[in-house]
Amino acid sequence: MGYSLAMTMLVIPIAAWSKRGTGITWLDLWGATKPPFLSGLLAGAAGLLVKLTLGGRLPPIPYLLVGLAVVLGIYAWGLLIVMGQKHVYMDVLSQLLPRREAHQERTPDRPSNRYESSKSNDRVVC
Repeated sequence: MGYSLAMTMLVIPIAAWSKRGTGITWLDLWGATKPPFLSGLLAGAAGLLVKLTLGGRLPPIPYLLVGLAVVLGIYAWGLLIVMGQKHVYMDVLSQLLPRREAHQERTPDRPSNRYESSKSNDRVVC
């Protein structure tokens, strides 16, 4: 308990040090961290409710899985739906995951993939 409290108390000085010399205000920092913070509080409350209602009634592994599913589900729901952050994370995913293009006919000016040359005389014919 003491270690987690100490780490929590370090958030403010580390944030102050990291924003020093930049144009970032405390209001900007709060605006960026508010949705995940509030979703985490909501998920923590749901996890505590699971612990109080199911504690000792289930074997350890199912108890862990139920608690994990509830906490992660509530956190994702709170962050994406309630806090309106779905568009942010969808944008991140669209940039990370390769895009599937519709099947298009290959022409010399439109290669089938981005690695293929668009010049038709680069091809070797056997």
